Order: sequence, then C-alpha cells, then structure tokens
Amino acid sequence: MFSFFLDKGKFLRLFLSEFSSNFHFLLENFIKQWEEVEEAAKSIGCLDKLHIWPDPELKGYVAAEKLNHWLYMPTIEKWQEETVSYKRKKH
Repeated sequence: MFSFFLDKGKFLRLFLSEFSSNFHFLLENFIKQWEEVEEAAKSIGCLDKLHIWPDPELKGYVAAEKLNHWLYMPTIEKWQEETVSYKRKKH
C-alpha cells in the first residue's frame, strides 16, 4: 500500500511538471499574440478601437502598466457615450 502512495506522488510531480511547462508555453504564446494584435492594430490605425480583455491573473507575468491599461479601458458600451458627448460639445 505504501508503494501505491509513492507512485501517486511520482504521478503528481510529473503532472505538475507537465502542467507548469505547458502553462508557461501557453502564457508565452498568449503574450506574443497580444503584442502582434496590438502591432497590427497600430499599423492600420485602429488601436483606439481595439479592446483586449486580459485576465487579471496575468499580474506578475505582464507589465503592470500594460495590464492595467487594458483592464480599465472603456468597453464598446462607453464608446457610444463618448462619441455622443463629443458631438454635443462640438456643436
């Protein structure tokens, strides 16, 4: 019975090791794609219309300034309000 628990421990360590390496691989790919999407939006002039919904759990993996920029950016619901208030001020 004791060997059963040792085998379970090996399995758990292996699982956690695989999970950790997969997590970092997926995280690196996500960040790379995020940067590519931002760059593409800049290149065609629509960065102000882009809205990335990052997970707040990315703290510590992504620069805090960049993460906070996207976390607190107005969503599409606010765009209409901003456009309407801008047009009212203009007239």
